[in-house]
Amino acid sequence: MKKRILETVLSVVLLAGALRAMTPDERRDYLRWMQTTLPETPEWNAWQSRTGELPPDFDALPPNHGLPDPLEFLDGRPVKTDADWAARRAEIRALFEKYVLGTFPVPPKLDRVVVLDETRGPGYRTRTVRLEFGPQDRGTVRVRLTVPDGSGPFPVLLSPNLDGWAPLLVRRGYISAGYAGNDFMDDAEPLKDLYPDNDFAALPRRAWLAHLVLDYLETQPEVDMKRVAMFGYSRDGKMATIAAAFDERIAALVAGSTGVGGVVPWRLSGERGGGESIETTTRMFPTWLAPQVRFFSGREDRLPVDANLFLALLAPRPVLIEWGLNDEVSNGWAIEQAVHSAQKVYARLGRPDGLGLLHVPGFHGGNDPEACIDWLDIQFGRSARTWTNDFVFPWNFEQWRERFGLEIVDGIGATEMFVTFCSNRPGEVVPGTTGRPVPGYELRLTDDDFAVELALHPFDVDFQVELAHAGDDRLGGFLVAVDAEGGILFTELLQRFGEVVRALFRLRRDGERNNRIRH
Repeated sequence: MKKRILETVLSVVLLAGALRAMTPDERRDYLRWMQTTLPETPEWNAWQSRTGELPPDFDALPPNHGLPDPLEFLDGRPVKTDADWAARRAEIRALFEKYVLGTFPVPPKLDRVVVLDETRGPGYRTRTVRLEFGPQDRGTVRVRLTVPDGSGPFPVLLSPNLDGWAPLLVRRGYISAGYAGNDFMDDAEPLKDLYPDNDFAALPRRAWLAHLVLDYLETQPEVDMKRVAMFGYSRDGKMATIAAAFDERIAALVAGSTGVGGVVPWRLSGERGGGESIETTTRMFPTWLAPQVRFFSGREDRLPVDANLFLALLAPRPVLIEWGLNDEVSNGWAIEQAVHSAQKVYARLGRPDGLGLLHVPGFHGGNDPEACIDWLDIQFGRSARTWTNDFVFPWNFEQWRERFGLEIVDGIGATEMFVTFCSNRPGEVVPGTTGRPVPGYELRLTDDDFAVELALHPFDVDFQVELAHAGDDRLGGFLVAVDAEGGILFTELLQRFGEVVRALFRLRRDGERNNRIRH
């Protein structure tokens, strides 16, 4: 029996996979599956019916079961230069708007500042104003500044409620800058009618208002614009993360128990991961984020962005991530993985210590404002203390690999065949494929007589391949066949006979790559 070794770039993909895009009919079928399988969400159904929006072409989005690499473009190109990073950063912002947040209007200029009240207290003064902007000045946002006595300028902590942490901040020498951007006082609600051509959702709308507040702060002599931080907790933490990611005048972020949609990755959370999922979040709170993100319920691996990319957008500005050790919506392990991922961006930009962790006792709602200000004092040069991140899950794969010289293989075989023989290693195969044979394995053509042209054209015969392991006489057999459209098909004979997948591969003949091989 003559055998020819296939070059180890065999790439197996699902039958409906990367060889072609999803058709409109397939996208409609997926929509029907969502409507009949996922729990009812009337607001989302009304949006979909009104817009006719279909699920995205998931086949066109690279799958990623880990976190999307901040230093790799969506098409797989690496970030190598400063110009590359600027372009990648712009891509990340655009992807967040397209799939998660909705599109933002171009920020208008402030047209008018109306003073609503001014008061004095022991050691501070308070001023409440209304900012007017937008078409016919119909956009408004209320802002309250509580300023310590003294000459200033003072650092600022911006928060989405009028009073914020004012007593604490005055005592610590900060300005409290609060605005009406929360569930109980939401000046962003009218923006959806004021800017009908933009589909930014509730939390992004509130985040967008922060830009106008910052414009106002720039006019105040008491404000040190180089030391403006923002704080938000829970849903307000998501909002603050969005605001800081999209406005670089926010010099530091304190993100309190944001849950998913903030600094907790969707991919590493969910009901089975100690947190919320896309499905539950978009069902229970359908207006928080753009409705199109619900299409990724159960398809989180195809979402091009995640929490680590919010952190990457913030780099090199410092971020403190706070959560409770028993927090119901903040998966500490997932948070730390997001930090590890974004860390390489901070290192590249010269701020390797820019990401801080603060886990506190208790459940969702656990918060230590004094510690948060301690951290801010360090970042703003007001304290000589140092901050040490106490990782709850300090295990690090890179250190493990360096110590033992081994790889963790993620590929076909671990469950299907009781031995992993094919690994999808990053950078080695196209997204969506099963991967290359791991070291020690090779794939062999085993038919005596065949003639196969490697293109998506009909073939004149079927043929057989075998999986062989060096030093092991056990073989796994695969039948290679042809589908009705002329595509190459593999059927695994031993364990899962009848499961059909499509294959792309290149052959090696006489040491040279060739698109045709004959016996």
